[in-house]
Amino acid sequence: MERIAAAEHALLVYANEQLATVPGLRFVGTAPEKAAVVSFTIDRVHPHDLGTILDHEGVAIRTGHHCAMPVMDFFGLARDGACVIRLLQHACRDRPAGRGPAHGAGDAQLMDLKDLYRDVIVDHNRHPRNFREITDADRRADGFNPLCGDKLTVFVKLDADRISDVSFHGSGCAISIASASLLTESVKGKTIPEAEGLFLQMHQLLTRDDVDIDVASLGKLAALSGVHEFPARVKCASLCWHTLDAALHQQEQVSTE
Repeated sequence: MERIAAAEHALLVYANEQLATVPGLRFVGTAPEKAAVVSFTIDRVHPHDLGTILDHEGVAIRTGHHCAMPVMDFFGLARDGACVIRLLQHACRDRPAGRGPAHGAGDAQLMDLKDLYRDVIVDHNRHPRNFREITDADRRADGFNPLCGDKLTVFVKLDADRISDVSFHGSGCAISIASASLLTESVKGKTIPEAEGLFLQMHQLLTRDDVDIDVASLGKLAALSGVHEFPARVKCASLCWHTLDAALHQQEQVSTE
């Protein structure tokens, strides 16, 4: 047991030294005597986005607010959580470059992250369109994704049954913000029935893998097609669409749970 404890401590020291070089990284809990667990946040990076990337690289990581919200409040962390790594691999054992997570025979191949975070997703997250409130909106609804901590409000301005303006406000992960931004560009100018039809189409796109994608008709929305390969991220991408649907049906709030 002493040898195991010594190995874990050495691994903890090594991990702390390497992680300390990452710009914007903040350690959560720095007691000198602790288990080989590293908790941290990175400025302007949502924990679930980082978790998706590291999972693709074969790194076991837990993200989100979990069951420790009082502790997070104590450390002054946002309620969308932190990242936690349990250090189990040997510090001196090199992992072959480019090795992804292990998959058994018959597992569906994960889509390349370049497809998920393609340029349009990154662009809409960094520069979200229609990110504002509409003070005289005819319809509005609040949406909440407890799993990821995403909170969005969708505002709709109507001209008869046509959406003359639409916007959103709130906070969330990259997929959540990008999806909402794409939504506002896609439904503006559409009638309520057309917007409802697009909602159903996007729901199928995000939750089913047997849907033929008509890229020409979806345009930039097709960039969200691979999200269903990451089940934990589907609710992030679909939150804004459920919130829009709630607003159109004059419901004040909706949750993905």
